[in-house]
This record gives sequence, structure tokens and C-alpha cells, in this order.
Amino acid sequence: GQPRRQAQPGRGGGEPAVSLLALIAVLGVFEHPEHLDRFRAKADALPKARVRVTHIGDSHLVADLWTAPVRLALQARFGDGGRGLVLPGRPWPSYGQLQMETEGPWRAPGLDRRAPHAGLFPHAGCAMEAESPEASTRLTAPGGTLRLHYLRQPRGGCVHLGIGPRAHRIATRGPWLTPAVREFPTQAGQALVLHPLGT
Repeated sequence: GQPRRQAQPGRGGGEPAVSLLALIAVLGVFEHPEHLDRFRAKADALPKARVRVTHIGDSHLVADLWTAPVRLALQARFGDGGRGLVLPGRPWPSYGQLQMETEGPWRAPGLDRRAPHAGLFPHAGCAMEAESPEASTRLTAPGGTLRLHYLRQPRGGCVHLGIGPRAHRIATRGPWLTPAVREFPTQAGQALVLHPLGT
């Protein structure tokens, strides 16, 4: 059958996030903004260098409802340091990312205690996997370096990564379970497509 598109409401053109960004910029809508005084002072004093901010929270963050406007506001003020961490598929019903589309059967086996690699929780707190080529994730590259984190394992398959007109085939098979990462240069505006190829 045809792959089922998992809707990401409000994430197509980015208008809601930009409107909230304008609201934050004009009104300074923060509860207890003085708690950010040290952060602002250090950020203003830094030379032009990349700063990574870890934003920890629950459903409002995984849905990109708060992180998108905060990320856009920081990028507008200090420069674009990158897109940040994005998971393929949807590990939770509330998960979504600005200008990202996901299709087909993805699953989060790390949340299932019966899975062979249960309990392996990488940066996002879960791992994602898919076997069907109908499973895919698409988003637009902001430019810079794309880092693809994956798990090498004895029965690992291959995954397709499309970056604009270029196609990369990445093998995940390895002698034992071990995390791995590959880096790829991208240009702003390029389409990124990720989907499994099987074994």
C-alpha cells in the first residue's frame, strides 16, 4: 500500500514559530527573565564562536513548540550555529520538528524491554529504527555539517541518505553493538532524505 504520511500540524511554512519569535523579541515574554541574566551576559561577551545550548524538557520541547522559537531567536541574535538534534520518525505522538516530514513505519525499540538493544538511550533518550523502504524522513538542511548518529550491530542493514542530488549508502553492520557517527557537508536549502534499504 501507499506509505501513510504522519501529519506535522503547524510545521510547514514556519509562520507560527516566526510569529512567536517576534512576540518574544518585542515583549520579552519570559517568566522570571532575570534567571537568564548570566546566560545573556556571557553570550554577549563571547567572541564569534559556536555555543551549544541544551534545552531539557518534555512534550512542549519534543513537539518543537518552544524550542523552535527559542532556537530562531538565538540564531537571529547570535548567528546560525546549526539545526540541532532531530530524530527520524516519531518516537512519541507529540514529537514533531519545524519543516520536517516523516512517513511510514518507524519505531523506538529502546523503549521496549524485549528488544535486543533495549536500554540503549542515546542523546534523545531513545533510538529509532525502520526496516521498510516506505519509512522516510525529510527536512531542509540549514547548511554546515550533518552528523548522522547510528548503531552498528551484527545484523545491521543499510540506510540511504540523500543530500540534494547526492546519494549516500551507509552500512550499519558491525561485529558488535557500538555507536557510530558519519559527517557530511551540506548547503543551506538542500533537501535531506533518510530511509532504510534493508540488509
